[in-house]
Amino acid sequence: MKKLRFLNVGCGWFSNKDKNVIVHNANATITTSFSDYDVVIIDPLFIPKQLWLGRVKYNNGKLFTDRDNDGGLGNSLISLFETKREETKILIEQSGGRIICFARLINSSLYVASRNFPSVYLNEYSWLPDSYEPYFDSRKGETVSAVDSKNPFSNYFEIFSNSIDFEVVIRKKYLMEKILARNKGNEIISAEFLKDSGKIIFLPPLKNFSAVGNALSEVITNSARESLGWSPSLTIPEWISTYKLPSEEKTQKEKDDLETKKREMEQLENAILEKEKKIDMFKSLLYGQGKFVLESAVKRAFKLVGFNIIPDDKYEVDCDLYIEEDKYIIVGEIQGTKNQIDQKKYRQLLDYVEDLRLKKEKEVMGILIGNGLIDTEPEKRGEQFTSHAIKGCEKQSYCRMTTFELFKTVKKILDKPEDNKLKNSIKQKIIDCKSEFKA
Repeated sequence: MKKLRFLNVGCGWFSNKDKNVIVHNANATITTSFSDYDVVIIDPLFIPKQLWLGRVKYNNGKLFTDRDNDGGLGNSLISLFETKREETKILIEQSGGRIICFARLINSSLYVASRNFPSVYLNEYSWLPDSYEPYFDSRKGETVSAVDSKNPFSNYFEIFSNSIDFEVVIRKKYLMEKILARNKGNEIISAEFLKDSGKIIFLPPLKNFSAVGNALSEVITNSARESLGWSPSLTIPEWISTYKLPSEEKTQKEKDDLETKKREMEQLENAILEKEKKIDMFKSLLYGQGKFVLESAVKRAFKLVGFNIIPDDKYEVDCDLYIEEDKYIIVGEIQGTKNQIDQKKYRQLLDYVEDLRLKKEKEVMGILIGNGLIDTEPEKRGEQFTSHAIKGCEKQSYCRMTTFELFKTVKKILDKPEDNKLKNSIKQKIIDCKSEFKA
């Protein structure tokens, strides 16, 4: 029997016991290629939660990012969704596959602004090509009044009739092949969109997916198989396990041993990938810009030294780096630029330090961290701070540090990761620094 290849995107409840169904549980990423599968099941709620919520802030009531100055976040998101739209077209139009999507209200749109490129809005459905994207109206409800009983997905409504919790109705009728279900007001809450032999099926969500996860997985799998025109999966009776063959136990043990080795290899691979990720992050100290690249790398470096880095949402001033120890506070401003770091960052640092000195009884120190002249190799950059920034820092006895010196500091620690005496001496050297820091 042909095996059904299933990609699960964001549906954490989805499980599978059918040996004729291969499930890729990609609920931690949307980067897996859609076009490599027969069926993609997706919960759009997952997309903003994983890609931009918590990483961007509201500006004038909108989730906002500036793709010219966000460390590559906006460009990466736009590129990702362009890829997903192309994969969706391939899956539907060339492979004749199925996308099963839970119809959610669009409520987490991200405005990606730019001075150099057209601005873009991204939302929970930006992975769909424009010609497939439905028009939703907000409409909360639980009652389903009409279901197409001949549709393969009618079992979804029959079995979970008491759990339906729709939040939208669908209005783009001219793209629909079939209407699956309506509410009491005769509005469409579920439909199939057809292109060639492929389909996108919009289903209303349930009140509690996790509570019915196993049953729902079976219904979705069987409905998808029927929708594709494949024969139903063979049901193996429970009593068959009492009928043993001579090599069965040995084969099962070999299989179990192989699964154990696979898990061990996956753990090893994950550990290596995590090390690689840390290496790449520290290397970004030499070329990075913005909150999500350079600032993250600087914070990781200071944490490696041994400083107590306060989470962003606990900052008492709007600075880039906030360190609080028992007897002192360190406030940092961080900038990556093609030019020199100028007095603007110094003045921001001055304001934050003075503000905290009025509020706190602890000693408050300032540190200006720069990755200037980034188009030039670090060894050849020369002075990365303007004379005004240097004079301001020296007048206030602020530490002035390039990320190249911080990179060299990280290298020293990674050369001797167990040498706590080295870490403590570097930490104290940064605390005592009143001018230019050298590794």
